[in-house]
Formats: sequence, C-alpha cells, structure tokens
Amino acid sequence: MTEHPPSRRPYARTSAYSPPYRSPGPAVAGLLLGLACLLTGGCAVTGDHEVTFEVVGVNGTKTAQNVSFGVGFGTSYNSPVSLPFMKTEPAADDVHALSLYADAAGADGAITCRIKVDGKTVAESGDSVHSCHVETKGLGT
Repeated sequence: MTEHPPSRRPYARTSAYSPPYRSPGPAVAGLLLGLACLLTGGCAVTGDHEVTFEVVGVNGTKTAQNVSFGVGFGTSYNSPVSLPFMKTEPAADDVHALSLYADAAGADGAITCRIKVDGKTVAESGDSVHSCHVETKGLGT
C-alpha cells in the first residue's frame, strides 16, 4: 500500500476541527434575488388561486361550534360560527393540502363542508350529523 503525504490524502483536512470549505455563492445569490424583488416589486407569486371554504347548516342548523380551515401548513380557527360560513383565502400552485373541519352546535345539528378552488368544488362532505371534514392533496383540481 502506498502512503500519501498528509497534503495529498483524499479528503484530508488541515485540522480535525476545520469544516470543509463551502462556497457562499448560492446564499449570496438568494439574498440578492430577494433584495431585487423587494426593491422592484417584480417578484410576485404567479399562479395564485382563490380557495373558498364553506360550511352550510342542514335542516335548520344555524350555528357551528367551531370551524377550522387550512391552506398548506397555515390553519385558522373560528368559534362559534353563524351558518352559512364562507371564507376565501389565496393559494399558490404548489400548495400541498387544503382542509376544512366543522362541528355543528346542538345534538341534532347537521352540516355540509365544501372546498372550492377558483369557483369549482374540489371536496365536499354530504349532510353530516354533528361534524364534517374534507381535505385535498394540493389544490385538488
């Protein structure tokens, strides 16, 4: 076996504690791009969609105990809520999930949950007693 001098060893470091060299190029490029977007206002998110979350009372149900809805990792929570409930939120093309959950107030309450993307229904639960839950992967379109 051939012995290499210390400076010629594969992956050799000058010290056991010195980290390998990494170029700051990608970090600097990202910082400059972000600064350019901020100064010019020219880097708006493209492909935005309107997501509408709806909860409707069935057979006279007028109140939901709570309603939670989410676009991606963001979740909003409302309690108590008068029905019908409707909330519209923006969503980018690459959103990973949409979800809607509601509990009817009262023992006999029945409700319907619906998620619409750009006016088209992508998820709906039928007239559910007590609660409903719908979700999609991505925009569900």
